[in-house]
This record gives sequence, C-alpha cells and structure tokens, in this order.
Amino acid sequence: MATDNFVQPAIPRFDGHYEHWSMLMENLLRSKEYWQVVEDGVATPEEGRELNAAQNREHDAMKLKDLRAKNFLFQAIDRSILETILCKETSKDIWDSMKKKYQGSSRVKRAQLQALRRDFETLKMKESESVTDYCSRVMGIANSMRIHGEKMGDTLIVEKILRSLTPKFDYVVCSIEESNDTDELSLDELQSSLLVHEQKMHRSSRVEEQALKASTNTHSNNFRGRGRGRGRGYGAIWLRKILEELHFKKDDATIIYCDNTSAIKLSKNPVLHGRSKHIDVKYYCLRDLNNDGTIVLKYCRSEDQLADIFTKPLKAPSFQNLRNLLGVCMMQQQS
Repeated sequence: MATDNFVQPAIPRFDGHYEHWSMLMENLLRSKEYWQVVEDGVATPEEGRELNAAQNREHDAMKLKDLRAKNFLFQAIDRSILETILCKETSKDIWDSMKKKYQGSSRVKRAQLQALRRDFETLKMKESESVTDYCSRVMGIANSMRIHGEKMGDTLIVEKILRSLTPKFDYVVCSIEESNDTDELSLDELQSSLLVHEQKMHRSSRVEEQALKASTNTHSNNFRGRGRGRGRGYGAIWLRKILEELHFKKDDATIIYCDNTSAIKLSKNPVLHGRSKHIDVKYYCLRDLNNDGTIVLKYCRSEDQLADIFTKPLKAPSFQNLRNLLGVCMMQQQS
C-alpha cells in the first residue's frame, strides 16, 4: 500500500505586515494554481448568453478554485479584519480590499517610499553591530523600497554598504574596491568577504585582550621591573598590530630595552627556583613572545632607560641626562 508523505504547507497568518504577508500568500496561491482566479476574478457570463457543456465545466472549475482560494484567505485573516471587509463574494474582492487597506493608494506609497529613501541614505553601521545584522538592516529597507516601486540594483546596495561601514573596516573597504569591480560584485560576495575580515578582527582582538589584560592582584611593588617589562611587551604587540592594519607589517622582532636582568634571564631560560615560583602563569606570555621572535629583550642600564623620563619623577641630574639622550636641548645652546 502506497503512503502519501505530502505535508500541507502552513498558511501564513496576517500579522499587520502586509508586504511580507502578501508575498508569502501569493506564493502559496500560485503553488496551488489559484492565483489567476485571485488576480483576475471569475468571469461572469453575459446575461442571456447560453454556455455549452465545455464552457459550463470550465466556469464551474473556476468557481471551485475561487472557493478554495477564499478558504485560504479566510484562514489567513483574523475575524476582526474580515468583519471590516464589506464585499467578500470572491477571493479577488477580499484580496483587493486587503491591498487597499494595508498597502494604501499610490499617493500613500509615494510618501512611504520617500521615508524609506531617507532611511536608506542615513543608514550607518553601529559600532557594536555585526556585519550580518547590518546587511540584514540594509536589505530590509532595500526590499521595502523595491516593493514600493523603487528600481534599485545590487550595485547601489553594495556601494551603500561599503561607504557606511564603521571606521575599523576602512582598510577592508579599500582592499575590496582595489581588488574588485563594484559593478560586478554581488551582495553575497561582499557579505562573505566582510564576514571573513570580521572574524579575523575578532580573533585579533581576543589575542590583544589576553595580552593586554592587566592583573588586579599583582605584586609589582615587591619586584622591581616586573610589571614594567610586561607592560612594554604588550605595548609592543599593540604597536605591531596597528602598523599591520596600516599595511606596515614588521617581520623582524621588536627590540625592548629592559633594566631588569632577572626578567631577561627568565624570558630565555625558564628555570623554576624559590625566587620565581610565585610568578603567575599569565606572566610567561613575555617568554612566549620572545621565543616566537615577536620581541627581543636587551639589557639597558637604569641610568640610560629613556622611558623613565616619561613615567617617573626623577632627580635633576638623572632628568638632564635622559633629556640629553633624547636629543632635547635649548635653542640658545644649539645656536
């Protein structure tokens, strides 16, 4: 015995959003071959004209289709809305009444189109918004404009998305515009490219957060130079990242001058002894950066540590020495 696994499609309920509901309902009626009778109605024979048997069968078939289409519309529209429709004789009457009530006249459509155009022009991506959410917002307004009669090509939407992204996507936009012809770039290709770059940025930001995260329970007051070296290591990562986003990638290691010989030795030879066992695991990030060639620690005497002039209150001789090392001098002395 053959079994029929066909599942009756769900009838879309009208929820106040006419454009979306009418699209779903029209597709359902077309799939059932009822759309012609909804769009054109059932032709009424002229008075006094007699129909032959074939014409009678065709007319009865059209009336049956009309009844079935009405049945779909009755199930899709709430009772409170049906009661406001005065003429419900045919499915065409019901459809046209819904269209007039909720889509509006040509003047109303023009006013709605103007509002949509304004929203489209002022649309900008929010800082915390994802690429998927922003593309959905743009496409939602663009589709509404198309429904209201606006002739809008994909190129216009692509250009709108590219010029309204947040500043962090500026270098991505330049790369896309240089490597692709925007007239031939599809929306799917654009969104795919932006999603790849967004994932890379999220991955980079997570690495930076892990590297730049400061511990609240450090004991830097007891161990001189420990917090300072760690901060400079993370600062080097941050600077390298900025230079890479500006297309100035640094391939060789960044030199960090450190006046703490213990920190330099720990970064090269991770020997565990009584004086180093208290160090938290997170502080070994400096050693990993040194091992993979991102940074190189070099010894520098405390008297020659230029960074101290910006971070510490110094005595006059030390201040003058570091100032001279920076090359700062008075104009009278230079002349």
